Amino acid sequence: FGETGVGGMIGVVSDAGPSGAIEVRTRDALLNPGPEGWRVMSPFPNIPPREASRIRIESSDGTIQLARVETRWVMTSPVSARCDEAAVSRLIDTLAGTKIVRFIDTPESEPSPQRLAIGLERDIRRAEASGRVSVSTTRQGLYLRSPADPSGATLAASHAESGPSRFTVPAALATSIPTAPRAYLHPIPTNASPGDIAMIRIRHADGRDEAVRRRLGEWVTLPDHVPADAEQCERAIEFLTATPGEPQESFRGDDLRSVARVELYNANSQPLEMISIGYTSDGRLGLRVNQVIWLYPRDSAPELFAIADVDSLPEPRPEPVTPPAPQGEDAPSK
Repeated sequence: FGETGVGGMIGVVSDAGPSGAIEVRTRDALLNPGPEGWRVMSPFPNIPPREASRIRIESSDGTIQLARVETRWVMTSPVSARCDEAAVSRLIDTLAGTKIVRFIDTPESEPSPQRLAIGLERDIRRAEASGRVSVSTTRQGLYLRSPADPSGATLAASHAESGPSRFTVPAALATSIPTAPRAYLHPIPTNASPGDIAMIRIRHADGRDEAVRRRLGEWVTLPDHVPADAEQCERAIEFLTATPGEPQESFRGDDLRSVARVELYNANSQPLEMISIGYTSDGRLGLRVNQVIWLYPRDSAPELFAIADVDSLPEPRPEPVTPPAPQGEDAPSK
């Protein structure tokens, strides 16, 4: 580039020899701030976090996978359950607001150990002329590693699982992303709408079977159709559909000692939800749906459920222990 311009133009010469002129403002745009200023400062340059269809979080605590189904978020791993929309929104806001602190133009040859990995996927649907709809998926990974400065304010990071770190991000990113599945689980046990619940059936572990049904705005017992306590019925519905509990994933059947099963049905007697209700080993009330248990204070069960008190339950019998089969010389002969 020439040093001075005339009439807003400046002379240029290429390595191959041809010369010419360009506008001074074009030269200035190329040199100030230069190529470094053209870099995208988001650690997710290919997928804006708010456009992600799926989010994956990998840490020492395990792997969490979230997926957007239409307008709602659900957890697909380690359990299948509804997500707390506010919790997922906070996660997305954190990812969208994170900026790269600096780029590492001369990276070390060996990457440092991985601390946290975040993966985004975005599905793009295209309608073709033939009428078919094709779906293409874009993926973007962010891998956080060890501190990049003595103060620990930044972490080395890259877009590739292996290979050297390419940039740094604020260390606060790693601590502001919850890695426990329960942080993203919905605090309400059922997705049923209060207005859709027309029948509540309680099957007790001791064999009792009770049910109430809403007809013409009134609650009656089944099968005798005697008027039921409407306030108790409404409190039970409010407890199941609007009272938040403490959700936690559960992979063992003995995490909850079930004393009853609550079944919710609509006006057409179609099932809306099946909920096991019981107590945990420390005496807390728990509601289980599939692999998630919601914890509540011990005495918070609605009167309608009429479940047994934990102190009145017999001591659980220990499971019989099956001795291991003899091996080697002790094994029975065939």
